[in-house]
Amino acid sequence: MPSILWSRCRLADLEGLLDPGLSLRQQQRQGARLLAAWLMGRLLGRKVSPQDIVRLDDGAPSHPEAFVSLSHSGPWLAAAVALAPVGIDIEQPKAKRPLGEMAALLGWPEEGFYGNWCAYEAAVKAWGAELLPGELQWGRGELRHQSLGQLQLYRLRSPLPLAIVCTGKMRPRWQNPMLMKAEYLLH
Repeated sequence: MPSILWSRCRLADLEGLLDPGLSLRQQQRQGARLLAAWLMGRLLGRKVSPQDIVRLDDGAPSHPEAFVSLSHSGPWLAAAVALAPVGIDIEQPKAKRPLGEMAALLGWPEEGFYGNWCAYEAAVKAWGAELLPGELQWGRGELRHQSLGQLQLYRLRSPLPLAIVCTGKMRPRWQNPMLMKAEYLLH
């Protein structure tokens, strides 16, 4: 069964590898691209430079040989790569957000809101399409859209909400970011 390679880490875990002159948001993007390059190297079996992962006009990450998805929230970064469309999203819960109002607006239960939000955001990334949350049909381990089809859905809740979606039957395989960092520094 083909795999999705994914990882997450804190921005501070990449200290010394990121440009300190960049803004926080730019460092988050640079860190997520670095994480994706390490994953892409494992997927393709050769070293991949973070500069090989470019941003398209719509802001989506792109690589000519595989699909890539990036996410960052607060101090957290996440990336996923696969040979089929994939999406990943991570969300640092924020105490000041009006969760009750947001959940009511979207028709979701307040409990589990962030997990649903991550799944929705990951689906937008995998399908590369603008969607309204109400257009999705939620099933056990899957998301469906009337015209776009079906995505497999994988969720994690700890240490914070994260969702991975893909178009095929692929199993997400976590890759240790500290091990990838050590391999990167050795070469």
